[in-house]
Amino acid sequence: MVASLRRFLLLSCASLALAACQSAEDRAERHFQSAMELVEAEEFDRAIVEFRNVFENLPQHNEARLAAAELYARIGDEGRAYRNYLLYVEQNPEDLPPRLELAELAIASGNWEELRRHGGKAQELAPDDPRVQAIGAVMAYQLAVEDDAPADRRDAADRVRETRASLSEGVVADTVVIDNLLRDGELRQAIEEIDRVLAEDPDLERFQQLKLQVLGQLGDREAVQTQLQSLVERYPDNEGYAQTLIQWYTTQGDLDAAEAFIRSRIVEGEEGVQLRTLLIAFLNQSKGHEAALAEIDAALEAGVNPDLFRSLRAGIAFDQGEREAAIAEMEEVVANAEPGDQTLGIKVALARMLLTDGNEVAARQQIEEVLATDETQVDAIKIRSSWLIEDDKTDEAIVTLRRALDQAPSDPEIMTIMAQAHLRNGSRGLAGEMFSLALEASGNAPEQTANYVRFLLADQNYQVAENALINSLRVAPGNFDVLVLLGRVYVAQEDWARVEQVEGTLRRLETQEGENAANSLQVARLRGQQGEDEAIAFLEQMAQDDQTSNPATVAIVRSLLGQNDIEGALAYVDERLSEDEDNPVLRLLRAGVLVAADRSAEADEIYRDALANNDQTEGVWRALYLSKQRQGLVDEADAVLQEAVAAMPEAPNLLWALAGELERDGDIEGAIGIYEQLYGRLSGSPIVANNLASLIATYRDSDEELERAYAVARRLRGAEIPAFQDTYGWIAFRRGQLEDALEHLEPAAAGLPGDPIVQYHYARALAAAERHEEALDQYRRALEIAGPGDTRSQFETAKDEIDRIEGLLAQQ
Repeated sequence: MVASLRRFLLLSCASLALAACQSAEDRAERHFQSAMELVEAEEFDRAIVEFRNVFENLPQHNEARLAAAELYARIGDEGRAYRNYLLYVEQNPEDLPPRLELAELAIASGNWEELRRHGGKAQELAPDDPRVQAIGAVMAYQLAVEDDAPADRRDAADRVRETRASLSEGVVADTVVIDNLLRDGELRQAIEEIDRVLAEDPDLERFQQLKLQVLGQLGDREAVQTQLQSLVERYPDNEGYAQTLIQWYTTQGDLDAAEAFIRSRIVEGEEGVQLRTLLIAFLNQSKGHEAALAEIDAALEAGVNPDLFRSLRAGIAFDQGEREAAIAEMEEVVANAEPGDQTLGIKVALARMLLTDGNEVAARQQIEEVLATDETQVDAIKIRSSWLIEDDKTDEAIVTLRRALDQAPSDPEIMTIMAQAHLRNGSRGLAGEMFSLALEASGNAPEQTANYVRFLLADQNYQVAENALINSLRVAPGNFDVLVLLGRVYVAQEDWARVEQVEGTLRRLETQEGENAANSLQVARLRGQQGEDEAIAFLEQMAQDDQTSNPATVAIVRSLLGQNDIEGALAYVDERLSEDEDNPVLRLLRAGVLVAADRSAEADEIYRDALANNDQTEGVWRALYLSKQRQGLVDEADAVLQEAVAAMPEAPNLLWALAGELERDGDIEGAIGIYEQLYGRLSGSPIVANNLASLIATYRDSDEELERAYAVARRLRGAEIPAFQDTYGWIAFRRGQLEDALEHLEPAAAGLPGDPIVQYHYARALAAAERHEEALDQYRRALEIAGPGDTRSQFETAKDEIDRIEGLLAQQ
């Protein structure tokens, strides 16, 4: 009876499950048929909803997946088309047409890795297919570009042109042909090709943008302006083009045209609020706060959205230094405003003010209140994500930022913060990709360009950096930061002719900062072209032309010291002091030269005189401390450091020195405490992160502390600095990531051959990998470097390990 009942229940459950399965399939099929009918009727939005319903019931519905991909491609949504084709080929890897679509979409987006993946598979499936051969020509072109093989590149471009008709979209071939012309510097021919493409289809936005860039390269300002105006007319909903045109007018010095353009787009009433806000920002930046306030007053008199315009007025007051009054007004606006998206935005603006004013607790409260009301509020997410990164909660920050990107997929600030999160995670590849995407989304804006270029310079990727800077200068020709970075790139490449061009551009800015930057570049160029003597001669001329030119004097003295001409340096600074004996910079400069001349006692008197006048000068305290150390006066150096920290308890360099002293004296917990204090204020510093993580990983044993060390140190993954490699590698070893550990510890040991702890770390990893003979040699090397007097526990372990490994080898 019981057995029969059990069988009945089992059969009933199986029947119910089968019925449910059949029901899901039936529902999916009904939605699919409905979707296809809607596609036929060209009701695409409703069709997309039906396709989603299909996949909710049956994700592996192949026909629907392929049809959805084709629909997305038809309406120009290349991203979703690509994802659906990809899901389809994962289930149907031998189906050629979807592979070809994926390859062409990869070409259009510049995703060469995916092109090789899908184009390569297509070549396996149908090598003689004309469309496959055309895609193969594009693959050959990209390979030639990567190999820097101009002849092969040109041959491949000719083949692409010949096979253009075989591609489903001729613009794929056109992209390659135009790219080839641009790489050869044939800008006029490239414009002709672009115009030919646009004559066939003027709505190809990528080519409209490309035309703008090439016109910028040609330096045809009138044509650039005409093209920008055309883009604004053709794509009225794209605010990016309008912003670029405004920026163009501004960089050309035509502020009236920029203002007139903005005003021409403003409509009366609530619909015109956004553009009126833009106008106020423009006026504040270009014509001063009084012009902006006048526009705000006009808006307030009209009675349109007083909450918003009061908050804008408070923002200007805050920037003008009236912080307390501005915050009070913002708080009043927030307290009385109606709930809604605008009020949340004003609260975020208030949080930024509070942060700037040093009240982080109140700022965090505002942001948490905003996100409690609307967890998708983008500006609040940005701020919270930055805090998460500072707190080493990078994974949480990345998840949060992805949510923000769903709301604002083209926001360059979100992408920049995500890049910073990836950097903190040690994922430089992902960080570079996000910096690049932020640059693209910003339309080559100077700020995003500078972020990306600084990242590229760290990797010595000068060519890509140069291209990014030049593209940015086409949008903002006189931007100081971009010009300075471009000068740095050319100095690094020793391209002195172009350095000189940047110098001239900086001088034409007719600003003091531009003149100073140009002078710095000229010094670098003279050193590179004609040697140190010419550079010093130029600096001397600068110092004579401007009797207060301390930077020139400092540079001359440094150059002389670099040549070991100590007497010449001392004579030069004494000459300048004879002209200006009370100049504090020159007196401290003389102290530095005296230290180099082994006359530290005289230097110390100068340092003490300076501190008697002002004991809040961190650099002078540090110079005095280092001077005592050089003289071997250890007790006096310690006393100076204690005195300095008492006078300036928050000074980071003094705390850094104190942590080093504590570590050398064996007070590891004291050193960790100071590094924790520094890390709380300077969590973005890789050096602080390295020292803190290294001490925690070396001297603390708990799993919790190890994970803390990993959270701090993971940004060091892939670093080329040996100390960073050792820190990350040792933490990876302790976490059981042996391959990762060896990858970092081997170069660390090679880069720090005199550090016994680093050699010991590498030996431990070799032993764990059962590379016994190498581990034995490495342990012996560590002990030899440490010497018999080093009683640290690591070397006792090393001796035990040597005995163990020798025993193992003896048994073999």
